[in-house]
Amino acid sequence: MGQAMSCLHENEDSLLQSRNASLTRYICQQNKIEIPSHTESVPRTSGGLKKNSHKDHAMEEKSSQSNLVKAIEDNDIDAVLNLIKNYSLDSWGHVSSYVTNNYKIHNPVESACNLGYTKIIQVFFDNGCSANLPTSSGRLIHTVLKNIQAHKINLDDGCKLISFMCRHNCNVNIKDIHHKTPLLYACEIGDKKILEILMSVSDPDILKCKDLPNGFTPLHMSVMKNDLECVTFILKHLPERSFINIQDNRGRTPLHLSLISMCKTLQYMNEIAFQSSKSNDETQKEQLKKLQHIQENSIAVTELLLLHGSDPNSCSARAQPTIQSIGKDMPLYLAMTLVAMDQTADFLYGDGTKTTNALQPFLFSSVPNNNLKPSSYSSLVRLLILFGAIPKESRELWLAAFQEESSVIPLIEEVFSYVENKESSPKKLFQLCKQVIRHQLTKSYNLHKIDQLPLPTSMQAYIRFQFL
Repeated sequence: MGQAMSCLHENEDSLLQSRNASLTRYICQQNKIEIPSHTESVPRTSGGLKKNSHKDHAMEEKSSQSNLVKAIEDNDIDAVLNLIKNYSLDSWGHVSSYVTNNYKIHNPVESACNLGYTKIIQVFFDNGCSANLPTSSGRLIHTVLKNIQAHKINLDDGCKLISFMCRHNCNVNIKDIHHKTPLLYACEIGDKKILEILMSVSDPDILKCKDLPNGFTPLHMSVMKNDLECVTFILKHLPERSFINIQDNRGRTPLHLSLISMCKTLQYMNEIAFQSSKSNDETQKEQLKKLQHIQENSIAVTELLLLHGSDPNSCSARAQPTIQSIGKDMPLYLAMTLVAMDQTADFLYGDGTKTTNALQPFLFSSVPNNNLKPSSYSSLVRLLILFGAIPKESRELWLAAFQEESSVIPLIEEVFSYVENKESSPKKLFQLCKQVIRHQLTKSYNLHKIDQLPLPTSMQAYIRFQFL
């Protein structure tokens, strides 16, 4: 696997030797590190050794340390540069010994990073600082990424720093104290450019690395953030196809997490819809539409996962179905739950959105669907069915599970009618056409604009999976 599983305190030899190791003295003394003794020339007077030279030297060092801290805090680049040149020691490599589990103090490079002073960080690099410098949470690459995420370092400056570090032998396969890799931080930030820079020097197997305690990989993280761009990028670099079904520490695949993320967003959308119905607040309606855009993005992510081989029948380790129950973490059940939860249709689509008689010839199921409103979530159920999801439990058990949800009952009947009559189902080419149209919209990040396309109602319904 190469360097992908490197531990935090390994590979100390990878620390670059300093061209100007001047700051090592400051960092080591600041953090009370014992430096190996070296023979140093001691100033002499004509009468012998200079008296009190050690004491004077210590006071001078302490003053210089204080000046360096102040120069960093003041973002005074010239002062920092001058102070760096006042020190002399052998190597930045000694700095690595200060990172321990019990003693965490920020070195000056990390302090500049936490303050967002990227020009000062570049000064340290120009004077021999290693791209693999240890910090209180891992290595400098982790600290830079965490500060980009916290908006202390702006995205453009952060990209330049990361690019510089990657060109100077930065180990991007290493984990921090939370078992997070730089790639995982990049996915949390959600910036494809950073992801591309890191991936260009990463071991592909690093995509398998999980954090603690959740067991999330970069793919899990991007899916949970509904980040279609990053998910698309990661799927192109998967070391093997089966990896798309990798489980976190609770047994959930990326497909599970995509659906669970939609459930959480929909819960928030329902609250906004309820408040909007009372106040008729236009701001809340706009917010609702933006959240619906996010949900459409999540559906695009789900569809992309299915296209790349996600198992629509996977069960999490915690939700194995029994004869008397349905696995509540199964993708099909989660999609049905979304349909049951949805209270936003009236606010997003308005009145007169029932399925028209013009659509009836396109409906595969014999179940009357003219009471169903267009729903992104009923479309999601149909999408899973078309990709091979099978309700392994009986029709009666599914109907009993959603007996109080009138919006779900016709959909369950439709699904079972389709599954039980697969031989007479639409031809494969018919479904492939639909997938191609949706995939092209997904690739251009326009799946949420289906309603704006100048298409007949029946064609819009066809693309939106409003029927099987």
